[in-house]
Amino acid sequence: MKLKNLSLLPLTILALALTCGCAKVDYDGRPRGVPQINQQGQPVVPAAPQQQRQPDVSAMPIIPPASTQANLPVISFVQSEVSMDSKLEAQLELQLSVASKLPVTVVVKLVDGSARHYRDFAGFKVRSSETSFTVVLAPGKTHVALPVIGGRHTRFCDSSFFAVINQRRLQNAKVLNGSDSAIIDVPCTLSED
Repeated sequence: MKLKNLSLLPLTILALALTCGCAKVDYDGRPRGVPQINQQGQPVVPAAPQQQRQPDVSAMPIIPPASTQANLPVISFVQSEVSMDSKLEAQLELQLSVASKLPVTVVVKLVDGSARHYRDFAGFKVRSSETSFTVVLAPGKTHVALPVIGGRHTRFCDSSFFAVINQRRLQNAKVLNGSDSAIIDVPCTLSED
């Protein structure tokens, strides 16, 4: 009995392979059917598929062509170095070299330097983010202040960290080498006991 069942096994595998190996759909995703033949004996050509959906261009970033990159305004920090005040707060400002005709989107990130997040600074004092902030300069505007950056009262003092313009997410402006970062100094806050 076992030998009889084993001799049918290769035939069963072959039959399954032949029936499962056939494609059920055409390359364009339509179900494959038996071609129809008209009265003259020629196969009927199916109608062209409907136009494919175009991608949503409103969600794509606006990246100007390389030829217009030279005409973009330059964005930079107003000061390359700021110190936190007595409340352990600092505020950076961004400026454009000339007013833009298009809105300029800038993402500023606080990058760990010698200071560490939640040890020496608390990040931007807004609800949306702690270590990065997105700002949009309206057309015609050349100057914008970023939200306040908060510090921490800790035993670590005289440290610093960097704020950096994210060049990959910058839209309708450009940065020059060296003008894409600013240093925030955290003063020593140790009290005399």
